[in-house]
Amino acid sequence: ASAPVVRPVKVYRVEPLGAVDKDFAGMSTADSVSNLAFRVSGQIIKVYVQDGQTVRQGAIIAEIDPREYRLQMEATFLPARSQMARNKRLLDRQAISRQDYEIADAAYVRARSAYNNSQSILADTKLRAPFSGAIEKMFVDNFQRVQVGEPVARLVDPLTRTVKYTMPETALQMLKMPGLSFTVWFDAYQNTPFPARLKEYMKRSTQAAAISVALTLEPFDEKRYDI
Repeated sequence: ASAPVVRPVKVYRVEPLGAVDKDFAGMSTADSVSNLAFRVSGQIIKVYVQDGQTVRQGAIIAEIDPREYRLQMEATFLPARSQMARNKRLLDRQAISRQDYEIADAAYVRARSAYNNSQSILADTKLRAPFSGAIEKMFVDNFQRVQVGEPVARLVDPLTRTVKYTMPETALQMLKMPGLSFTVWFDAYQNTPFPARLKEYMKRSTQAAAISVALTLEPFDEKRYDI
């Protein structure tokens, strides 16, 4: 009998259409980021924090010299208050007409309203942290003059659930698959998979034929894993 003929064939590994196994390198990014700025202009008299420092919500980051605003407040309000008190005494002695008294009273009410509004301006000379976090970068120094809206510090929340990575634009259709799921591994926890879901992504490439994708980690034990 003749020996059986062995014919080589090509073998392919086929995966279900609903499963895609791709790996991408990414990094965790802060959920909360804020460039802090004053709502008034002036000269900084004190910077209370430095790069990398942890701060609590409401902590003072920096302070502008309040004297200029305090003098503006007092220059209008204090004379009007004194004049009003004087006119009241004159009215009691009938040394001033009711009409003149009412004119002075109206001026005092306007000055008092401006003074009360100035109190909030005075509070704005202190820049406070809107949430607890870490100072990533200070952009100013003591005695530097800053304008309204000029960045003073960058505050980030170090605890995060956001992971970002880039992928080729040619793989964009993968993100539109129904029931798509993600798993994230961190170098510090190599044996622990972290489930994640799609947060957002660029609809088209802006550079080098790559798109940016953001994931949100599913709830995990934040006391055990420091992401």
